[in-house]
Amino acid sequence: MKFDFFNEYICHHLSMEEELGSALRSRMSEVEFKKGSQILFPGEVCKHIYFINEGFFRSYRYLEGIEETVGFSGTGQLLTSVKSFVLQTKGEEGIICEKSASLLRISYYDWLALEDLSSDFLMLSNKILRESLLKYDMERALFRKATTVEKYLFLCSEFPGITNLISQKHIASYLGVSAPTMSGILKELLYKPKKTH
Repeated sequence: MKFDFFNEYICHHLSMEEELGSALRSRMSEVEFKKGSQILFPGEVCKHIYFINEGFFRSYRYLEGIEETVGFSGTGQLLTSVKSFVLQTKGEEGIICEKSASLLRISYYDWLALEDLSSDFLMLSNKILRESLLKYDMERALFRKATTVEKYLFLCSEFPGITNLISQKHIASYLGVSAPTMSGILKELLYKPKKTH
């Protein structure tokens, strides 16, 4: 099992004792998805949380019958539909694989069992939730104040190479603009004179 990368992620948040590491490994499984695979459909209950060893994913929902991209997740990140996973209720989000992927997966009930088993894991769980909320708040503030160009450049800095993985229409959807507007922005950036010192 490709656990070392995830172990590094965990150790960034807390010092994990061998007993907890063994318990965590025993409850995780390795899964692979090909590009185009549907990880979660809108209206389903999200029963797992994933750690992305390799790959890229897009989260989406339907608003008045139109698909709307709401987020992206890449290598070294956790992947889930937070509200659906935490509350174990049907969610609005779907998740699709945009680049063939290798992940580690743990179920909701195994996650709860680890929280009961270890106060350290409970602390980790709280840290992950807090980081998720802070990231959401930061991005919401940015998207409220920033121009579309600034949003696009932020997205590219968060996910280098995203334009090679995701279609222009999905990026436009995420930024809240039309495909023609997105095309104009890309042309503007392409032909914008570079600053010289």
